Amino acid sequence: MLKDTLLKSGYQVLVLRIIGVAFVTVLTWLMTKLYGATKYGDFVAFSMCVQILSMLAVLGLDQYLLRELSRDSTKNKLIGWSLLVCLLSSILWTGIFYLLNGYIQFLDPSLVKMLGLSTFMLGLIRIIAESLRSKGKGLLHTTLSQFLLPLFSIILLLIFYYLLDELSTVSLEQIYYLSLIIVGLSAGILLAIYLPHRPKLWPSSSGQIIQQSLPFLWLGSMLLVNEWADKICLKTMRDSYELGQYSLANRLSQFIAFPLMAFNIGLAPKVSNYFNNSDIASLRSTVRKISRPAFLLALGILAFLLLFDDFILNFFGHEFIEAKMVLLILGIAQAVNVFFGPVGVLMKMTDGVKMFQYIILIALLANVVLNIVLIPNYGINGAAMATLVSICLINGMAALWIKKKLGFFSLAIGKWND
Repeated sequence: MLKDTLLKSGYQVLVLRIIGVAFVTVLTWLMTKLYGATKYGDFVAFSMCVQILSMLAVLGLDQYLLRELSRDSTKNKLIGWSLLVCLLSSILWTGIFYLLNGYIQFLDPSLVKMLGLSTFMLGLIRIIAESLRSKGKGLLHTTLSQFLLPLFSIILLLIFYYLLDELSTVSLEQIYYLSLIIVGLSAGILLAIYLPHRPKLWPSSSGQIIQQSLPFLWLGSMLLVNEWADKICLKTMRDSYELGQYSLANRLSQFIAFPLMAFNIGLAPKVSNYFNNSDIASLRSTVRKISRPAFLLALGILAFLLLFDDFILNFFGHEFIEAKMVLLILGIAQAVNVFFGPVGVLMKMTDGVKMFQYIILIALLANVVLNIVLIPNYGINGAAMATLVSICLINGMAALWIKKKLGFFSLAIGKWND
């Protein structure tokens, strides 16, 4: 029964994610066709800054709420307090970035003005989406975190395209900024409807809560920086043109991981409950029953991308054909990621948060060093190879910890999974 429920929920979320990915694909196609690789690369750099700053601004409270609200519904009152913390933290981190950007010139100064509100809105979306996820509302979580932002971005881009004589007067960053505001307001409405509560703006246990959420912050920050290390290095060591090429191939390769991500939506609260109740047998059974279908779906997506790579890349523009090898390398990396199963969820929702931090730190250091060494000689292909090594390190070390701590491997196939 549990397997059927999880699989049904996972497949429903997967279908919604596929629709969301379709919107992202259309949006990416419009961006690359209308603005080109260089402008698309500039947009990737801006969105990267927003995501990193919002991760810092949230302080790990989104993951804390995911874990705690699934165990105790009386803690709903902490959502409002978390949003207040996110607002104050967004102001702080944006100010710090503004000062640093004056020296490193990572973004155009005109774009920094949009960072503050963008950071808070994305942080708000993260907190509310994970709160909905903690209550088993995986479809709403996916709608909010994966579906609405590309949808409204497409709508705004098309509106500006048909209303303006020169589309260049509106940047991709401005479209992203407006879309974040719309989705942020939508998140507030969903919060009021599905998680009504009387917020406690500053609980007496605030210090203790932040102390418990900080491991999630460090972990999330390292995961995000590790994910973006290749793009940061390409932006600083190459140019926006190559960053645009690489980012498109990277986005396409992430299709492969969607089946596992879809199952993870419903899995996370259950992992927390099983572990909290010391029911390792049910945890083991549940993980194993979703690992194989996720991997088989991932293999199908990988095969499709590799068989039609020329057509797919050329669809976004002839200048992206040069990223063909990147798509191959990153596709293999994502297949490896899915093969190892939901190692991240298992470690974050049990006692493995601290150990996962060390694992990510090791992978991050390796990723940065390899990017610095490989990019000057191999360009975007070197960045892809560094990412492949990083993903293998994370999954391999995490799988060994899970075997030692929980007593089983989460691999999709193989005798180690018997």
